[in-house]
Amino acid sequence: MFGRISPVTARDVYKELKGKISYILDGGKCEVGIESTVISFLNGKMKILRPGFIIQKDIEKVIGHKLKSGGKNKSGKKSATADAKNVKKENRRYLSPGLLKSHYAPLTPLYVVKDLASLTKISKQNFHHIDLSNYKNLKSIASNLFKEFRKADEKKYDFITIQKVENTGLGIAINDRIEKASSGKIELTKDKSNFYLI
Repeated sequence: MFGRISPVTARDVYKELKGKISYILDGGKCEVGIESTVISFLNGKMKILRPGFIIQKDIEKVIGHKLKSGGKNKSGKKSATADAKNVKKENRRYLSPGLLKSHYAPLTPLYVVKDLASLTKISKQNFHHIDLSNYKNLKSIASNLFKEFRKADEKKYDFITIQKVENTGLGIAINDRIEKASSGKIELTKDKSNFYLI
């Protein structure tokens, strides 16, 4: 359903659309997991609107030059995705899927935690932490991210927590999905004695 966790199997589609559609053609589990990279060629300039499995570095190898960037990501490095923000507000949402502030979200609130110390402070709460370090690499995380969202969502926890991955290469697309799916962040108080949601 629009704005919710992307389906990666026919079973996911069935759970959400049971009774609404007559048939599902099962082509097996999505190998990549997260959605495709979307590129704009507006005004003769190539820009990444939505990061995906094909990363900026791979695109630059094919086109033979660096992509121009319009802003910076959290690491301070320029990000081609930020160019989408320069388009007039009323037109931006039509440029590409996945540009809305909230997308790919479970029904259960999902919160990003910066450090694992936060989890010890909320250990008595009814929550589930999605531990992406259980996967061997970023490709494996990308392939299983939505499966993890859906699995946690179906358990009916009060909320779900997750940590972002390193914000380089494929990690940029993974963090994009986490950010869009999240309801906010869990932060520790200055004295680290408690936590709060933002």
